[in-house]
Amino acid sequence: KPGDIVLVQIEDKIVPPTKYINKEFYSIYGKMPKLTKTLSEQNFYLAELDQEPDAQGALISISPNTGEIISMVGGSDFSKSQFNRAVQSNRQPGSAFKPLIYAVGLENGYTAASTLLDSPQALGGVDDSLSWKPRNYDGDFKGTMTFRHALEESRNIPTIKLLQDVGVDKMIDFVKRVGINVDLPQDLSISLGSFGINLLDLVKLYSIFPNGGKLTKLKSIISIKDRNGEVQFLKEEQEAKTVENDTTPVSEQTEEEQTKEDQIVKTENVETVEKTEEKINPFHVNLTDTQVYDARLAYIMTNLLKGVVQHGTGRRASDISNYIGGKTGTTNNYVDAWFLGFSAKAVTGVWTGFDNNQTLGFGETGSKAALPIWKEFMQKAIAEFGDMDFNSPSGIVNVAINSKTGELYQEGPGRFVEAFVEGTEPGTKSETFDNPENEEGISILDSGDFYNAQ
Repeated sequence: KPGDIVLVQIEDKIVPPTKYINKEFYSIYGKMPKLTKTLSEQNFYLAELDQEPDAQGALISISPNTGEIISMVGGSDFSKSQFNRAVQSNRQPGSAFKPLIYAVGLENGYTAASTLLDSPQALGGVDDSLSWKPRNYDGDFKGTMTFRHALEESRNIPTIKLLQDVGVDKMIDFVKRVGINVDLPQDLSISLGSFGINLLDLVKLYSIFPNGGKLTKLKSIISIKDRNGEVQFLKEEQEAKTVENDTTPVSEQTEEEQTKEDQIVKTENVETVEKTEEKINPFHVNLTDTQVYDARLAYIMTNLLKGVVQHGTGRRASDISNYIGGKTGTTNNYVDAWFLGFSAKAVTGVWTGFDNNQTLGFGETGSKAALPIWKEFMQKAIAEFGDMDFNSPSGIVNVAINSKTGELYQEGPGRFVEAFVEGTEPGTKSETFDNPENEEGISILDSGDFYNAQ
């Protein structure tokens, strides 16, 4: 109405008005040459109607290789709210947490071609009178499907059954291993992202995949400018190892006593090694404080999450690059909407929702509410840092399988080339994960690599 104050967003374009004026204007005022001439000689700024957002949002983008924070947005307007939703707000991740469950599945005997069952199932509650009957987003069940397809379509039931088989304890151990301090519930609701986590931690979890399984150490400051305008670059933190003079007297031992003590220590070490070898996980062999996830499995996870973008719930982002992976996340009643994804050079996460946990509205999924923000940002990030595929480490083989059954491809439709850790592809004896030795007792481990021990 006349006199109303409206918010507009000015675009950097100066345009003549004739193209934008309603045709009815000319039918009424076209007979006034002075007016039409005056309008045609003037230029205007092009503007769009805008509004103050009711919903909030957050975005974090980091470099997986260096840990440098590329961008951080904690809300829609800092002048109105200084609460940083990127690091201070713990929200339910929903399906955005599923890739981490599938990552643990790969560590524990599953491959991208393994099959999972999408069928109704009642799970026990705290007592006999209670049961949990989880369902999929579409309320449908699709039967047997491959590990890849279940992740691409973000199926809830196969994910729950995967976690049930792998075990909640292994999921909790994995999160601790990658350095994330989050209070996970001790039940299968983890599979549906029923706990609180902040966007920064979720981005750090995703960063291990494009970073080859290595822990990403975040850097928020890389240089400081002093009062003279000179840049002071920060050096990497190094732990100072100082040796203090130890004045404690050393006890004297006879050669016989020392030999006996050495023998006891060796015996204890042998027993410890034997116990450890009984429960060894071949994908944990080469892990360190920094290499927190097997590099081969990290590559397979990038491959699987590329599939989510190309064929699954994240397909709305597929037109910006062939070399990006990501995952949507939506919680019950559309309270939280997420999209987490990455290129080889940038890992970016977006959250949208209300501070008071009210619904965003029916249908406001991660794909609809969060992905467009992520997509707009990542288009610029790819232009800045380059568009490239993820490097395949040694020990990866590509095998043609049937995309529906996960079995070796024979003939007909459904041919799909899938990546496997060498020795775990369909048709090899070593795909039986529970037995790290074949029938002849020949170990299938060599420097952490699987191979076909026939």
